[in-house]
Amino acid sequence: MRYTPLQARRGSKGEIVNKRRQLRVLILGCLMTLTAGHGRVAWAADCDRACLRGLLDGYLAAVVKHDPGAARLADGYRHTENAIDVPLGRGVWQSVTGLGEVQRRYLDAVSGQAAYFGIVQEGAQQTIVTARLRVQDRRITEGEWYLAREGDPGLPGSTPANSWNPQGLIQTPPPERVLARGRRLPRETMIAIVNSYFDGITSHDGSVVRAHPGCNRYENGTRVTGRRGGVNDDCVSGLANFNLANVAGRRVGFVDEEAGVVMGMAVFIRRAGSGVPRNAFSEWFWLEDGRIRNIWTAMYYPPPQRPVPNWPPYDGNFPLPAFTPSAPAAAQTPAGNAADLAAIAAFNARYLKAINGGDLATLSSLTDEDHIMLAPGRDPLMGRAANDAANGRGFAQFNIVETWNPQETVIDGSLGYQRGTFTVVATPKAGGAARTTRGSFLRIYRRQADGSWRMSRDMFNSGP
Repeated sequence: MRYTPLQARRGSKGEIVNKRRQLRVLILGCLMTLTAGHGRVAWAADCDRACLRGLLDGYLAAVVKHDPGAARLADGYRHTENAIDVPLGRGVWQSVTGLGEVQRRYLDAVSGQAAYFGIVQEGAQQTIVTARLRVQDRRITEGEWYLAREGDPGLPGSTPANSWNPQGLIQTPPPERVLARGRRLPRETMIAIVNSYFDGITSHDGSVVRAHPGCNRYENGTRVTGRRGGVNDDCVSGLANFNLANVAGRRVGFVDEEAGVVMGMAVFIRRAGSGVPRNAFSEWFWLEDGRIRNIWTAMYYPPPQRPVPNWPPYDGNFPLPAFTPSAPAAAQTPAGNAADLAAIAAFNARYLKAINGGDLATLSSLTDEDHIMLAPGRDPLMGRAANDAANGRGFAQFNIVETWNPQETVIDGSLGYQRGTFTVVATPKAGGAARTTRGSFLRIYRRQADGSWRMSRDMFNSGP
C-alpha cells in the first residue's frame, strides 16, 4: 500500500518541514498558472464548459456542412477515424449529412476536451460514433473519431459482427442529467473507479471492479448483459475466462463531473493463438454512488496490420509488444511462462482487493517474511511485521482506492519482476478531502515451495 502525506513522520520539526513544502507547492502552482500557456492549467482557465460546448456545436455543424473552414480548427489540427489519419476535408467531412436521434455532449474543462457520443447520419446510413476533441487557446487541435457502421468487421460468428444496433441505442441511450454539487465525486475518484474496471478485466477478476450488481454494457447499441435476468451476466461477469491478454493503450482522462460520466479508451489484445481480432473502443462509464452503473461504447475491430489507437501512449500499436502476442507467429513469451504470468495477475487481483478492502490479514499472508518496502524519502521498511504495522496505520486513517496498470512482467526462475504505474485515492476516515498519489512501481515476487507467489520487494516513486 502506498503512503499518503498524513503518514509522514510527525513532530515539530516535521510540521515545519511540511509547512515549507506546502509553501513551495503553493508558489509553484502560482507560477504554473502564470507560465503554462500551453498546459492543462491554461486550458481550464481559457475555455470553460460554455466555451467547450460552443466549439463542439460549431465543429459538428461544420462537419454536417462539409466545411472545415466553419470550425475553429488550429493550424496543426490532427484528425483520425478508427485510428487512420484523414486529410482535412475528407472522411466524415464528406460523408456525414446530419446528427441522429441520440446526441450526447460531454465536456471536460480541466483537460480541455469535449466529446459527442451518439448517432450521425451518412445519407440513409446510421452510424454510431464517439468524436473526441481537444481544445487549446480556444481552437480545436485534435479530432478523434470512433465509427461503427453496418457491415463492419467484428467477431467471427456474431450477427451483426460488430454489434451495430442504432435502434438499440435509440431505445436505451445514456440518460441526460446534471448532478447536484453534493452528489459529484472528486475527479480522481471517478478515474480510479473506471480504472478498476480495466484492472478487473486484466486480472480476470470481477470482484476488483467497483460496479453496481446488475450493471449493463451496451456495445455499439447492443445490450450484451442482462440476458439471464441479471444473474451472473452483468458488466463484470465472466472475466475469469475472458479472451484477453492485455488492455493496451489505456486512456482514462476525460471526466465530466457534472454529468457523472467518464470516457475510457483502450485496445483489447487477445490471447496468443486466438482467432478473435483486437477491438479498439471508446467507453462511456455512467457512475452512481461511487460505482459503475452502466457502460455505453462506440468501438471497432481493426485489421491486424493497423496501428491502433494511433494516439499517445501508442502502446496498443502494431507490432504488438512481445509480452502481449496476438498470434502464434508473434509470440515471444515461452509457453511455460503463461501459467506464471496468469498466476501473477491473479495474485495482483487478490493483493489489490485486500488493500481496497482494508484486509490486513490477507495482505500479510501475501507478503514474504523478509519483505522490503522502498518508499520515496523514507527509510526502508524491513520485514513483514514492519510492513503490516505501516499498513495497519494506513487502514486506520484512510479508506483506500488503489489501482495498478502493469506494463511489463518478467519471470526468471523462482522470481518475477513487474513494473507499471499506480494511482491511490485516500479518503480520511475522520473527514476531509480525498488525496491522490500516483507514480511508477517496480516489484519483485518470489515463488514459494508450493508454487504460489508472494510479494518480496516493493519500490515506487510518487508525484502530485
